[in-house]
Amino acid sequence: MGAGQGLRAKTRDLFSRGFRQRGAIAPSGYLRTFKIGDYVDIKVNSAIHKGMPFKYYQGKTGRVWNVTKRAVGVEVNKIVRGIQLKKRMHVRIEHVQLSKCREGFLARRAANDKLRAECKKTGNALPSMKRQPAGPRPAFEVSGKLETVTAIPYDIEKEVAKKEDKFARRAGGARGVAAGRSTEGLWALAWTQRAGWLVFNVGALALGKRAFVQQLRRGGRVGGWFAPPLCLALPCLVLRGSFLAPCFLTHANANATQWHDDAE
Repeated sequence: MGAGQGLRAKTRDLFSRGFRQRGAIAPSGYLRTFKIGDYVDIKVNSAIHKGMPFKYYQGKTGRVWNVTKRAVGVEVNKIVRGIQLKKRMHVRIEHVQLSKCREGFLARRAANDKLRAECKKTGNALPSMKRQPAGPRPAFEVSGKLETVTAIPYDIEKEVAKKEDKFARRAGGARGVAAGRSTEGLWALAWTQRAGWLVFNVGALALGKRAFVQQLRRGGRVGGWFAPPLCLALPCLVLRGSFLAPCFLTHANANATQWHDDAE
């Protein structure tokens, strides 16, 4: 089924009223005065179905050529196949409002008349009253202290030597010696930390075994079927990390020593 082709087809949004503008029409809408020659804007009020113009003229500006009891005659220009035609229609006053298209012209005309009267009174020459397009922005001076910025040259030999020194420190443990500790001292510290982690994980493993036994006695109902494997998997993961943690701590101490050496 195709779309409708009626006189008000596809006007659901076109004729909809604005926010907080629905409801009964205010009495001031009927107390407006329209004169022949006034410019009006056609704005359809969908609450009033009588005297409604065709949807093409929504938002168009026209000139009043006739005034009746409940409506005004509006003359609107319409372009048909490249030809400008003058269309005349009668529209109820609920669907029109006074246009503001001539406010700028009327204000400029009043200002020109005032300037012309002043020049005539003082005897000065009348300046040009034509509107001028906006010109370029005015020039200005930049003040302040000038600072010349130059690029730092890249020394490839220095960068290569720095990288070689870094690799040498990692391989030979020179960072520990520079920080006042020997390589043997770092390894002793690592093994001490590893022993501490081992004691901790033995206790965690014992607790995990106890929880596992309790789960077996209860039939695995409390905590679900995945609780017994989790009781053993968690201590195993911690036990695995206990052997890697001292290595990470040793590497962190070495990096801190390297940052200290670079700062010096």
